[in-house]
Amino acid sequence: MLNYARNFLRWWWLIANPTLVVAALSLPALLRSEAPAGGGYTTRFRYSAAQNLDAIPRTEGDYQDIWLSSELTVNALTDWVTSSSFADEVSQRLAEQGITIDAPALIGSFASDNERSVGEVYIRWSDEAQLNAIAQAAVWALTTRSAEYFAQLGGTPPFVTLPDAPRVAPAPPPLA
Repeated sequence: MLNYARNFLRWWWLIANPTLVVAALSLPALLRSEAPAGGGYTTRFRYSAAQNLDAIPRTEGDYQDIWLSSELTVNALTDWVTSSSFADEVSQRLAEQGITIDAPALIGSFASDNERSVGEVYIRWSDEAQLNAIAQAAVWALTTRSAEYFAQLGGTPPFVTLPDAPRVAPAPPPLA
């Protein structure tokens, strides 16, 4: 233990010098920067989807093909959420409710991801009340309008279930 103390006392400057150099170079930039403005509001909801088995002719098979079709349906819906046609559907639904938001403004506010048979939709918007309406319109589009865009659904919308409802929360400020 005594040897460690001697080595530390002899070579302490090797530890302190890089730390002091980094502090000296970065401190002025940190002091000049302003805190970023608020990030608006965000919401997310998860969903699962499956094809309507009555709409598609069944062949022989076990339940594995049902799970696979569910996973592929969620994959398709996940990609559709970020498309312009999805934004058009949401914008039209909002217009029916008296809320005017153009579809091009909505395109960048949607993001989606999925893991196997569970998809997630993320929505970011500047107004909390409008975001609630956008989220409800997005759920409506997923549950009722997707059959118009996917021929493999046989013209009937898939069964879409939401294990959790969209909840609006303040978004964290952007990193840069």
